[in-house]
Amino acid sequence: MDVLATRVRVTGAPPRYQYRLYAPFDALSPERQSLIHYHSDFGHGLGLLARMSEAIAPMTWLEMSPGHEKLAQGRAIHDLAQQIEARVLSILFTEVTNTRVPPLTEGRSDLPDERVRARVAQLVSHVHRPALETSAIHLLDPRRL
Repeated sequence: MDVLATRVRVTGAPPRYQYRLYAPFDALSPERQSLIHYHSDFGHGLGLLARMSEAIAPMTWLEMSPGHEKLAQGRAIHDLAQQIEARVLSILFTEVTNTRVPPLTEGRSDLPDERVRARVAQLVSHVHRPALETSAIHLLDPRRL
C-alpha cells in the first residue's frame, strides 16, 4: 500500500512540527472507501487521503453503528495506528524518535515542510515488530493493507 508521510512546520519559536501518515484514498478498496466518512486532502492538495486508523481498521469495525462498543474498539485501533505511524515516520524522517507521534513536536533545527510517498511493503522490513504493544501485528502485513 502507498502512504504519504508529511512534516509541516507550525509557526512559533522554537520550531514545532506536525508529522502525519496518510493512505491515498484511491489506494484503498472501493468497499473500504465507502465506509470511511472522514477523508480530505488535509491541506496537501494531493487528492483525497485517509487517516491511518481507518486505513488499517477491520471492515467489521468500519461497518459498525456508532456506540460504546465501536468507541472501545476504536481506541485500540487508533492506538495501533499511532504505533504504526511512529515506526513508519521514524524511517522516513530520522528526527522522529517517539513511539507515538504527538500532535506537535518541538524541533531542534529549522526543517523544511516535506511530503514523502512510500510503499509499506518497502518499509515493513525496517519495523521492529516486537516493539508493537498489540497482538494485531498482522496489520503491518502489506498484503492486508
